[in-house]
Amino acid sequence: MASTVLLAAATNLRIDVRRLTSWFNDKFFADVSGPVTTERYKQYMPLEAGGGPLDHAVLREIREILPDYLAYIETLLSKRDWLASDQLSYADLAAAAHLSVAEYLGDMPWPQDGTAQRWYARIQSRPSFQSMITEAWRGFVRQRN
Repeated sequence: MASTVLLAAATNLRIDVRRLTSWFNDKFFADVSGPVTTERYKQYMPLEAGGGPLDHAVLREIREILPDYLAYIETLLSKRDWLASDQLSYADLAAAAHLSVAEYLGDMPWPQDGTAQRWYARIQSRPSFQSMITEAWRGFVRQRN
């Protein structure tokens, strides 16, 4: 099996990969995947550990901002096959990992034209993502959109 180079040799592409990987791991996590996980899981946590009922206002806010984040992904994909270049990179894996949280929990409003969703389906079809797709999280029932 051929290996995939996830960080390109060209300096400008390496910068884009690192910038986008950081954007998803920091900003997207802070605004979307972190809060949605906390909200969906806190009903299973003890009160003293931050548990309690769902805050539907937080989930509604996440659903309102997600289309903007997905539009950014669509913009990136309008220029190339993958997020940072014309080959799969760490940026794609970081993005897909964070998007998978919202999708798994049923909070993913995929855009109508489907570019981002088709990109995500390509990521999901990779063998490295297969185990994650079939994994079940304790206390959760996977939501299907």
